[in-house]
Amino acid sequence: MFLLVLVVVIGGFWLVGSAEELAGAGPDNVPVEALWAERGAELVPGCTDARVAEHPFAQDVTGDGALEYFVTLHCGGLDGADNVLVVDYWDPDSAGYLGAVTTAVPVHLQRGGCVHPDGRTVTVIGRVRADGDPADRPSLVVKQTATWNGTAFTFGAAERSAAAAPGYGPTLPGCGRA
Repeated sequence: MFLLVLVVVIGGFWLVGSAEELAGAGPDNVPVEALWAERGAELVPGCTDARVAEHPFAQDVTGDGALEYFVTLHCGGLDGADNVLVVDYWDPDSAGYLGAVTTAVPVHLQRGGCVHPDGRTVTVIGRVRADGDPADRPSLVVKQTATWNGTAFTFGAAERSAAAAPGYGPTLPGCGRA
């Protein structure tokens, strides 16, 4: 029994190490997420204290058969917003920037929001602040759709509604992929 537990624990450590290796590191063993935070701050004017807020995921949104990567960049502190950048390759040094699927609406995705690609369309659902909301508790939900037109993303109208429950909830209505 002890040997079985030891094998499971060692195997678990190996899997964590493998996952970290897959995430990759840049020069001087800097994690790729930190490099994307630096590059993302260059791509989003006015982005301060940039950090990658969610694990990136891949999906073919341009229809060319190759995967594009969605990098969620959080800019600022509690009242900062999330910007979802779409790039054609995971390596920050060689990736081409296709655009953002978030607009000037300061969307908060950290607690229950989602980015849901479906073909050439990407739907973003997140929280936004209403007048008088504390910085860390936006009370409205916004849904925005961006469509790849072959050269850039075009945006549909942002739909705003009151949240189902005040403050943050575990998920937002309509979220399929966080």
